[in-house]
Formats: sequence, structure tokens, C-alpha cells
Amino acid sequence: MILTAIDPNGEKNSDTVRVVAGNSTPSVSIATPDNETFFFEDKAFRYATTVSDKEEKTDNRRIVFNVNYIPKFEPDQSSSGHSLATFNAGKSMMESSDCKACGPPAS
Repeated sequence: MILTAIDPNGEKNSDTVRVVAGNSTPSVSIATPDNETFFFEDKAFRYATTVSDKEEKTDNRRIVFNVNYIPKFEPDQSSSGHSLATFNAGKSMMESSDCKACGPPAS
């Protein structure tokens, strides 16, 4: 970034300053003592969340976590004679977003 200062008499001076923004991706963990493979609509889903960030202080008591079940339809499933394409709303929303700052999860 180039910073330019101009005084009331019109005299000016500039300097180049390197600005670095960004940090590591936060870590989000969701743990459950319940079945992790299947979802049962009529049964409560118990879970605990933990968020950690190397550069920022986090207070896990203030984490707001919301779960909405969105079924994923496979191409071979059909409903009333109509074929449904594979659809994953969450993935679709992420892919259409212009924010790619977090990137893929670390392996």
C-alpha cells in the first residue's frame, strides 16, 4: 500500500507500507454421543460444539450453532415417476458464494 500525506501547503510525501491481512482457518468440531451415520427425524440429536482459532480468543459458551436437515437425493431415486437429480443445498450455497477465504478443510 502506498501512503501519501499532504500538509495544508500542498507539500506531500509518500511511503510504501506492506500490509498483511488474514489468518489461519478456525477449527470447528461437532461431537455427538448419538448415531453418527443415520438421521432419525423423531429423535433429538445431542451434540457439543467447540471452536478454536490460533489468532483469536474464542468463548465456546457464545457459539450459536444451527442445524437444518437437508436430504440429499440420489439420481436413482424417484418420486411420483419423476427422476430427481443429486442435490445438496449446503454445498450448492457454499459453491455459489463469493467468499472463498476459508478454503477446503485441512486434512
